[in-house]
Amino acid sequence: SVGQDYLRVILGMGVFGLTMATPFVFLSLIPGKLQQMPQAGEWMNTLKVFLGFLELAASLKFISNADIVWKWGVLSREVFLLAWIAIFVGALAYVLQRALAPLRGGGKVSRRLVWGTGAMLALILYMAWGLPGRRMDRIFTAILPNYSHDPLIVFFGGEPWVDRHVIVKDDYDEALRLAKEQEKLLLVNFTGFT
Repeated sequence: SVGQDYLRVILGMGVFGLTMATPFVFLSLIPGKLQQMPQAGEWMNTLKVFLGFLELAASLKFISNADIVWKWGVLSREVFLLAWIAIFVGALAYVLQRALAPLRGGGKVSRRLVWGTGAMLALILYMAWGLPGRRMDRIFTAILPNYSHDPLIVFFGGEPWVDRHVIVKDDYDEALRLAKEQEKLLLVNFTGFT
């Protein structure tokens, strides 16, 4: 009904606004913490460049959605993983270069950067582990395209997929039945393919 449609819009915009406003609300509740935050400087430039790499990775996800809707068949699961690996290797190289720069001048390496580079390396290795068609966690399963190029899987040492994800459009009951029958998780996307 029309009332439910308006309620969904209001709820969606409310959640979006709440997520954007939450950090500012917390900072306003404790103004002393705002004074303790580090001043903008070289760390801010490093953060901006790193966030640029993240934005590039996110944009690839949106291109992947268009690829699925328009059935281009370009960004398969393996191509997507390879592209993300390349993006995060670039980000890792940049952050490592920034992290190790103080060593040349006799300074110390930041512990945060060491932990950050370790986390990025772990993510890159996890994505490489998934290249031969191995099942990945729920988050990556939701992000990755639902089709594969079997020659790429074989190239990376895996076997062609038999068990592919099924997309059921506009039929929740059928999707739920299939998920239960195949003992799989059900991802409900309220916005369609994109």
